Amino acid sequence: MTDQQKAGEMFAYFVAFVIMYILVPMGIVPIVRVVRNHFQQKKKVTTLTLTELQNHVSNGAVGHLTRVQTTFVEIIVEKIAYRIDFRGKREFAVKAGAFSSLEILAHHPLLLDYTEPKATLYFSAAPVDAEAFLTDLQAANGAVFGNWRDLKRYLNPQMSPQTLLRTNGGMLLHGPLPLVLRAHAIAEAHRMQTSITRGKAITSPPQILLLDRHYIIAEQFFSERLMHGETP
Repeated sequence: MTDQQKAGEMFAYFVAFVIMYILVPMGIVPIVRVVRNHFQQKKKVTTLTLTELQNHVSNGAVGHLTRVQTTFVEIIVEKIAYRIDFRGKREFAVKAGAFSSLEILAHHPLLLDYTEPKATLYFSAAPVDAEAFLTDLQAANGAVFGNWRDLKRYLNPQMSPQTLLRTNGGMLLHGPLPLVLRAHAIAEAHRMQTSITRGKAITSPPQILLLDRHYIIAEQFFSERLMHGETP
């Protein structure tokens, strides 16, 4: 239970105490309604682990992403509303709508930018066939990221790769080490002269929350069933 949930529960007990021992004796609130409302409210505040929520959706339930904020999202699964909070956000690409899968993963192509050391590939001699080299480089990017990341994200942003490869050399691409190593092997196969610099190892890798093709990358995720519970 989070500190926020503990504070909410303490406040609920305080309100119940005031009503039952101050307002009820004064005849302001009927005791039956007080007790009923108190326990109904507690029943609707339910912590649900993300694993349980993930299993629930994977069993065929269709969800709806109804609210998107900078530190949390709200979803509805089978007419029950949940809130998913996240801390240490790294990347965010979600929008309201329906989803049929919900996953929390520690390993995914989108996470490579945050779990692998960064590296930079330089070249000092261009390939004989620049277009063939770029085709192979695109294939290498697909092998590393599937269709989740575009190669353009990692190429030198100062000029197009076609223009760059007509120069005497420079920085070709900068990205996670697995991509750079593949690019280096391709460059060598095309008889290019290259070199690599490597960054530091990652010490606190994040996780990814996937809602179909939408995703949030953050260090921690928490979920709970909302107090308003079932929706019409």
